[in-house]
Amino acid sequence: MSGAPQPAAPVRVLTTVDIQQMLEENAKLIAALVENQNIGKLDQCSAYQKRLQENLVTLASLADSQATPQQQAGAAAAVPSGGGQPR
Repeated sequence: MSGAPQPAAPVRVLTTVDIQQMLEENAKLIAALVENQNIGKLDQCSAYQKRLQENLVTLASLADSQATPQQQAGAAAAVPSGGGQPR
């Protein structure tokens, strides 16, 4: 049914060790992305990008789940209206 609300995906419970390992993995993924881009192996970058995005979404979901409503409101107000990165 298209009108039925979908249940929210469960937030994975992470320990500080899990978070640290994920941050270290992210650093390695970013380094691999840069290296592959520099040598022109762009086709190999998609797997690294996918894993990095999964990690970032997981960490963002964890941060959102632990933020108080006041912190969430403040963060939303702090986002610049122009969005995006300078070009």
